[in-house]
Amino acid sequence: MVSFMKDILPGAATIELWVANSHEPHLVSLTTGRHPAAPRLFTWDNDFAWSYGGNVTDSIREKVKRAGGNVTGKLRVSLSWFNHDDLDLHVYEPNGDHIWYQEKRNKLDVDMNAGGTLSREPVENVTWTDRVPDGEYRIEVNQYCRRDSSDVGFVIETESNGKIENYRHERAVGHNETVEVGRMTVAGGVITAFRPGKDMQPGSASKELWGITTEQFVPVSTIMYSPNYFDDSEVGNRHYFFMLKGCVNDQPTRGIYNEFLRSDLQPHRKVFEVLGDRTKCEPSADQLSGLGFSFTVRSSVIAKVTMTGGRRRLISIQF
Repeated sequence: MVSFMKDILPGAATIELWVANSHEPHLVSLTTGRHPAAPRLFTWDNDFAWSYGGNVTDSIREKVKRAGGNVTGKLRVSLSWFNHDDLDLHVYEPNGDHIWYQEKRNKLDVDMNAGGTLSREPVENVTWTDRVPDGEYRIEVNQYCRRDSSDVGFVIETESNGKIENYRHERAVGHNETVEVGRMTVAGGVITAFRPGKDMQPGSASKELWGITTEQFVPVSTIMYSPNYFDDSEVGNRHYFFMLKGCVNDQPTRGIYNEFLRSDLQPHRKVFEVLGDRTKCEPSADQLSGLGFSFTVRSSVIAKVTMTGGRRRLISIQF
């Protein structure tokens, strides 16, 4: 990405991105406040922030990392959801071993919303750090305690050999309900196949997302850093945003996240947690939305670039 911005972008007349279904977790919107004169809330010196689809600020991988989970193992399966429910991740290994909160087997290292402090950005994480058994794994999610009726659903993320895949479950999970996420085949420590359950949504067929059609090239209107890197700032993780023409987030979007807050506002995190949930940004016809990529997560996207002289290039951008 650094080379693309340095060597390609200055001479580009137009850029189009191939938007795959697998990029759905990368959908992002730029947000700002209604009143420009209001004091800033965030640790950087501007009034802008961002929100990924599902009202998250960063990748599942980064959320797991912040929660103390291991993201550097040979194989990882992570669960992310968006409310105060207590969802539990269950993984059955090929030999029949059952990994869950009662039998962590030195692999389940994050278990959130089980009790005590509740989060609206909870994760659970299972990581294999040494030997990864070959064979078929079964993955399930169980609703241990339903507490919420908003921001329902969950996302499962898998990672092996640097490749990250996401599988989304969009409807609410009932109390004590178990959802079959899918069956994962592993050979040589690498995921070679994943058969999702009937209520999971990966798929490669094109679909409509935020006003754009996936599995095709979409024109780029603007390329930018995330607001925490505007004007030579360097606060936290840098994200690269490709804002897409015609990309419109039609859902109310969270604009306040506790991890963005100034240090003097941190003691009031509980208040801002409620404010962030209840004072979302309403959709606007004049918005910047598109795909975002964190520099901390390995990913890639294909760009079709027309240079100012008319030459066309097809480029794989690596993050």
